[in-house]
Amino acid sequence: MLLASLIAVAVLTLTPTEGAAEISFWCLKCGDRPAVDLLLNILLFVPLGAALGLYGTRFRSAAFFALACTCLIEALQFFAVPGRYASARDIMANFSGALVGYALARHWQILVVPNHRAARILATMSAILWLGTQAFTAWALGIWPPPEPWWAQLRPAHDDYPAVFTDQIVGVSVGSIQIRHNDELSSDDADAIREQLLSGAPFRVVVSDVESARGEAPIAIISAGPVYDVAWWAQDERDAVLSVTVRGTLLGLRTPSIRLADVFPIARGDTVALAGSYSHGWYELQAESKSGVRHRALSASPSWGWAFLLPFPLWTFASTVFWLTGLYLAAVWCVLGYWNGRSVGAGNVSVAVCRMAIGILLGLGLVPILFGLPIAHWSEWVAVMVAGSVGWIIARAITLG
Repeated sequence: MLLASLIAVAVLTLTPTEGAAEISFWCLKCGDRPAVDLLLNILLFVPLGAALGLYGTRFRSAAFFALACTCLIEALQFFAVPGRYASARDIMANFSGALVGYALARHWQILVVPNHRAARILATMSAILWLGTQAFTAWALGIWPPPEPWWAQLRPAHDDYPAVFTDQIVGVSVGSIQIRHNDELSSDDADAIREQLLSGAPFRVVVSDVESARGEAPIAIISAGPVYDVAWWAQDERDAVLSVTVRGTLLGLRTPSIRLADVFPIARGDTVALAGSYSHGWYELQAESKSGVRHRALSASPSWGWAFLLPFPLWTFASTVFWLTGLYLAAVWCVLGYWNGRSVGAGNVSVAVCRMAIGILLGLGLVPILFGLPIAHWSEWVAVMVAGSVGWIIARAITLG
């Protein structure tokens, strides 16, 4: 485990990347998504700390080894690895992750085979943590355009995208506001576009003669500078992708991007009208062309917290979002169900069952309503109840056996 974690850390941190970043070593909010970088750096060193703990290494030696590893990595990034940058933030995050892993490894028996009292504490605290995560995610999914000034970018050569949209743009608008040129938007236009977006007005783009073989390329972006974009449409081969800035974006997390499949025709020559909006927790995407009208509606979920931390900058929500969200909830609730099952005696199960049911109702029903989102998709309810039951059955079988 120690060897595998060291190899993984080396591959993920010492692989050269394109371009050279000019960022201060002491900057704590560096990069496009600093919160994602911070949390991923913490998680990166958890297996290393866990391996040291399971190996029986003393705390001081383990802490010194972890600190030496992260300092060596940052030194190599600073002096020898092209495209990487060293950061004091990364050192603190990596070291913290190693300490968390070490603590988990040294106290694994409390997590795996807790007594009734410890299991009750674990079940309660983890349920509170899950509800807090659900509430934070629901709040972070609220639409929240960044501060002005704003710029209109039509067919931009954006560094985050692998391709450039070179075909004809017939028109771009947000509600009743027309966007005609690549330029800074006036204060009045920016204010009007902000009001239109907040009211759920569609962001429209009309394109023609589109080549459907290119990779993901931005068609039109309303930008708030080099870090934040307000809203954008992009092409990914035959699919169209819409994204709208939410509160999580401004906190340094990933912005949800929604995919509408098979929009652009294989043969060039057709005109495609795209319209997309995000309002009251619903993404509405529509594409109209000679071949017909394609439409997709997707409700935002407080269980999308996992998506805020994706290491892939261009990942979009397609039909797999339900499966991935279900797997995330199943993993969480299998553990919660297990600790709930361990928390009660042989004949006293009603309190724990009620505690699980209340937690599910609060997290998937009440939390989204309180933050203006639709009630969770049925697949999330199924995933939580099935996984919670499986964890419960495993715990009861071990306890009674």
